[in-house]
Amino acid sequence: MNENILLLLAGVAAVLMLGKKNASTGSANAPWVPPQAIPVAVPNGWQYFTDGTAISPEGVYYHKGVQVWAP
Repeated sequence: MNENILLLLAGVAAVLMLGKKNASTGSANAPWVPPQAIPVAVPNGWQYFTDGTAISPEGVYYHKGVQVWAP
């Protein structure tokens, strides 16, 4: 029984040491950059964005197929 407890404690210690090592990789200090709409080039005059926004050649804005603004 003592051997089982020692093996269990050794396993717990190993997991804790690995967790501490991974936490110090430096990735946690990197600033978070919010997602941005990326334009998609189309030769027909329309501008499409990855967030569902589209702009017609006349300047009318659509979001997910619904007109949201017109000049």
